[in-house]
Amino acid sequence: MLRRAYGISVFQYNELARQQEYACRICGNVPNRLNTDHDHATGRVRGLLCFLCNRGLAHFRDDPELFRRAAEYVRSDFDARSLVVPRSNFLVELTERALHAGEPIRVKTKRSKNHTTKELVVMTAATWERLNGTAEQKNFATEPDETPPAGLSPFSSHDPGDK
Repeated sequence: MLRRAYGISVFQYNELARQQEYACRICGNVPNRLNTDHDHATGRVRGLLCFLCNRGLAHFRDDPELFRRAAEYVRSDFDARSLVVPRSNFLVELTERALHAGEPIRVKTKRSKNHTTKELVVMTAATWERLNGTAEQKNFATEPDETPPAGLSPFSSHDPGDK
């Protein structure tokens, strides 16, 4: 099997294992079984690896640039738990998505009766009317402290062409 798959004899495999002290050439662990690692393009046998390191090479497609980028990624001190996402960015993203759909949007703020938190609802005008009827059919009052963002009234159309 070794000769046919990798071009080495069982004696060469055993000598390579002995020279590596029966440890994985990458991580140094001594597994029950060492996998023969080879270059798929040239057939060159590079060494013996544990299963996880051999699989890791395969997942990175033997591409040194991917390994370099992965090493930078692992060394990075970035922690996504520290991200602060301003509400305005979320609102802008939702608004841009609605406008990209080609329809004007409706924005309404409301306060839940059981909670003191506020909720901002952004949806296309068609969705608003499907759920609530037209603005003319409903008479919603907005409390003074619940004013929508500048330039957007609770029932105004916002067209990206309007300045």
